[in-house]
Amino acid sequence: NAMYRDAPNAYGAHGLYVSVAGWSFIANGITFWPGYFPATPTISAGYVTALANANIADAHGNPLEPTVAEGYPKAAVTVAEDSVDVDADPITPDVVGWDITPPAVAEALIGVGSGYFDVVPLASGSEIDSFELQFTEYVRDSSFYYANALDTTMPAGLPGWSFKDADAEAVFRFGATGFDTQVTSTAFTGASVSLIDDALVRMDPVDPINPVWTARSQLEFRYAQGAALVTDLAGNLLPSYVPSLCAEKLPPKVRFVSAEVGTSRIYLQFTEPVWHDGTRAFVSGDFSLSGTSATVSGLELITPSGPVSELWLDLSEPVTTAFALDARIALGALVMDRGSNYADPAVLRRAVDIAVGPVSVLGASDGVHVGDETTTEAALAAGALGLLRTFDGSGRLYDMDTTIFTGLDLSGSVSPSAALSMYYDVAPSDDYASTIGVTGRLGSLGSFWLPAYLSGFNLEANGEARLVSPFSTSADGRSRNFLVPASDPEIVSGAEVGFMFRMGNLWIARNSTPGDPRQFDLWRYKVQDIVKQRGGVTILNNVIDSTSGERAAVQVDLAKGGQVTVLVFTLDGDVVRSLHRGRLAAGSYTITWDGTNAGGNAVARGIYFVRVVGPDIDEIRKVMVVKNR
Repeated sequence: NAMYRDAPNAYGAHGLYVSVAGWSFIANGITFWPGYFPATPTISAGYVTALANANIADAHGNPLEPTVAEGYPKAAVTVAEDSVDVDADPITPDVVGWDITPPAVAEALIGVGSGYFDVVPLASGSEIDSFELQFTEYVRDSSFYYANALDTTMPAGLPGWSFKDADAEAVFRFGATGFDTQVTSTAFTGASVSLIDDALVRMDPVDPINPVWTARSQLEFRYAQGAALVTDLAGNLLPSYVPSLCAEKLPPKVRFVSAEVGTSRIYLQFTEPVWHDGTRAFVSGDFSLSGTSATVSGLELITPSGPVSELWLDLSEPVTTAFALDARIALGALVMDRGSNYADPAVLRRAVDIAVGPVSVLGASDGVHVGDETTTEAALAAGALGLLRTFDGSGRLYDMDTTIFTGLDLSGSVSPSAALSMYYDVAPSDDYASTIGVTGRLGSLGSFWLPAYLSGFNLEANGEARLVSPFSTSADGRSRNFLVPASDPEIVSGAEVGFMFRMGNLWIARNSTPGDPRQFDLWRYKVQDIVKQRGGVTILNNVIDSTSGERAAVQVDLAKGGQVTVLVFTLDGDVVRSLHRGRLAAGSYTITWDGTNAGGNAVARGIYFVRVVGPDIDEIRKVMVVKNR
């Protein structure tokens, strides 16, 4: 490749380095650096002659012998390496002449000419943690570390190579820190191999825990020759690659499904963009259901153009709780991804991952927001008992043991004994957003916490979630009550409690937008302390609507037992109602008023007063009665 002098020179002032393309001897010949042809060499026929030179000798001291006559004939310039496959092996070099053909990344067999290349992302878990590459000929492993000294913009690692998610990222990231000769993917050779300077190489990404690069991401790669000097065994440089698609050999699958009980459609998202046999003309037959009498009667594409990422499936009958628990869905044989991988119709998966509607939270009581716990579901649902009934995070309960009252939808003949669990968390990690919309790519993966890992939905389980079983269940199984204990050290004033449910393997959330199961959330409420007022008497909920069944609560703290009287009277001093007359032992008591008089009729709007008289207590508190209708 070259004969040159350099200073300082290990062989003295008149030393001469002789370099052969691909290898350079340094000092005593024990260190090698990859050489390369900066441009395709021109090889002509003829002879090579050598003059006698005692200063060029082999390892045994034999000097270079001069040629005689015309000299040594050059190798025949007939076939460049691998430009013709002599032995039917597309990878092993065919040494039949001078190799002046640059190496190339092999095109993936799944789509020759389609822009897919044999750069295969691999994931041992849910994230991609390596790349395996196949070239058209043998490449020199050590050249992967050889950077172009003129380029100073590349970080440490393997220069020139960068990657990005084709669907989720706009900017390429440097994606490898090292290479390995051990290639484990069976996509290339059918077995794991580890050979030096062969056509296969393994790369490790810079960030193996990369929440964007998931096991089913469609990745793109780039290679910049200006930053790196990867060569074949003869020193020919690998050319640059503009953004190109990595091979993706996994068949498409269903990534996520959500549904609302009582509606006749489900939302479905794929693991990757897909076609119906190369077109957007999907049909009902591309989806099949089992474990249910319902069938797919129609569909509506949500993805506006190109391959489809998400759609609605219309069903022949409304979604029931039994459907959400038991139904399974499979893709048809004509559903294909962009790399021409077709779905496997034999793969069944749950037809619903997260459902809204199987559980209704009827109310929550902290012992102050109270009611008759034996009242029917209908009364609870009507909100007639002063319970907290709004769970979007705006409602507040006191820092006390809290009972969550729930009603179950057992439609579709779900067993009344079906197990139901509740999970709650207090002030979850900032990694979890307050709500999530699944349009597109499920928003930010992991933003809606689940207590367990759900493939394709979250990155890891929320290990802080607490499991609660019901402490009471109605005879018909339709009512379950759960307790959130005030003894939980995280339940303090200002904290937010969020909870959800699980029935079998079905996750159940609150529908934040009725009619759209893509929008769901936890049930939420905030915790606040009871601020004690003077004299041992504390008024709670001092603005009530008597027509809605709301109650004012008076908390009385007795340092010693004795006779206690609690009266409600008007501004004029007329007694409206007696709330308590009798003896009480020392302790704390909560007495409520529902805004009615002694005859049980709702009082008029206005200001009323509650007077508490007891041992060392004589206090008056004000209550305002309002009416919204």
